[in-house]
Amino acid sequence: MSTFAVFGMTEHFACEEARKKTPTSVGKTQLTEAQWLEAVERRVEQVMAGARVAQLSALFDASQFAEQFIALLRKSGKARDLKIRAEDQSQAEDRDSGRAEEPDRKDHGQEGRAQDQIDSADRLRGWFAHDLCQAEVEV
Repeated sequence: MSTFAVFGMTEHFACEEARKKTPTSVGKTQLTEAQWLEAVERRVEQVMAGARVAQLSALFDASQFAEQFIALLRKSGKARDLKIRAEDQSQAEDRDSGRAEEPDRKDHGQEGRAQDQIDSADRLRGWFAHDLCQAEVEV
């Protein structure tokens, strides 16, 4: 049995991510709240203009639930590249049985961040676009 999830980017997700990743200081200078909020807005615009997508939903048993979730996302605000993907069953079985081990999440500078990006791409390899549900859902 396949599981389905919605991938894409919403303004809300981008904003939450930007708030977490935007530093409160530049060098030794502490940013004011207005400056920080402006930096967050710039980062949100960059994320929304970029090509990166993230898993936006939990796993669904049927694709129609994912389609309904996409309809809700479109009603709630800006969204881009919303697609339904089905998880490759062999990958799911490896993950559930513990054979697929998660990498160590320690940050080791640039090499650690590069490895995290590779690990993220590896996790997405287990997903493939579900052709029937890839069409844009109009509300």
